[in-house]
Amino acid sequence: MSNQNNCRVDETDKTGVEHTAPGLSRRSALRSLAGAGLLGLAGVSAVSGSASASSSSFLHSGSCSRITGVGVGRNGSFTPVDAPAMVSPYHENGNPPWSSAFSADAQHVWYCPSGTCDISQPADERIRLEQTFNLDTVPSTATLSVAADNAAEVYLNGTFVRTIGYYPPMVGQDVVPFLQTGENTLEIRAWNDPMYGDTPAAIIFEMKAPLSPQSCEPTTVDVNIDVKPDSDDNAINPNSKGVTPVVVYSTDDFDATTLDVSSLAFGPGGASAAHGGHVDDVDGDGLMDLVLHFPTQDAGFADGDTEANLVGQTNDGTDVLGTDAIKTVGGKGKDRGRAR
Repeated sequence: MSNQNNCRVDETDKTGVEHTAPGLSRRSALRSLAGAGLLGLAGVSAVSGSASASSSSFLHSGSCSRITGVGVGRNGSFTPVDAPAMVSPYHENGNPPWSSAFSADAQHVWYCPSGTCDISQPADERIRLEQTFNLDTVPSTATLSVAADNAAEVYLNGTFVRTIGYYPPMVGQDVVPFLQTGENTLEIRAWNDPMYGDTPAAIIFEMKAPLSPQSCEPTTVDVNIDVKPDSDDNAINPNSKGVTPVVVYSTDDFDATTLDVSSLAFGPGGASAAHGGHVDDVDGDGLMDLVLHFPTQDAGFADGDTEANLVGQTNDGTDVLGTDAIKTVGGKGKDRGRAR
């Protein structure tokens, strides 16, 4: 998949959402997802049931789907994002009557940057959802069902399939002519009609085809970090008003200097770097490493913590996670409700 910085805007669709050529990075907002406890969603399988040439497996809307663009207002600005589609409580609203067209595994989703979806979404919000999947061969049968509140356009591999309104949903649409061997991309451009202001909005889809087992692509690269590189025990006083140094090491497979420093979050509190960092060959291996400093109190460590995490992204949108052992000294630090 190409990175987000290389995405090409081709056109504006009928709902006002620009169309970006397939092949987007899988950027996710690690900082907000970690805070919401949702990091694990990226590894959830998108397919249930067994797959063979004679049986149908199902590709559902859910955690493997990506929201890759958001706009508000037909003439407003359009923001190219890449974040997981979030499960919406829309179905609890009991409306519209399309649930019977989908299996229980299909989920209503929308773009929810806070990490939690409300039933109602901004008036005139337009989002683009993408789901990629692989086919060893083009199947002889494949159907797609899609519903959206209020409207949506459906594309497969960049080719327009159909426009759908509020009701009825698109059910059992034959999509074999749109499929290809190898990677395929389903794209749904949805629109929340502004007529009534902020109103319920959601997308739900389901594909039935003889698919190979599918799973979300890994979205996080493990990186080697060293908290307090001049210390043997990495002792941290959570109440310190100073900064905690952290080194991110480069390896043959990872260049630490490609990190987007502004995206980095250190410790349970998600501390931001105190400065832009500097490069140095800390371990003498001939590769330039990245040296950072984080405000210790902002990192949010508590008495008894034994591990420190660093999350963030590279400049091309690849998510990273680094972990190092620590020990806390000199105070209880942040109270996170631990039993003592």
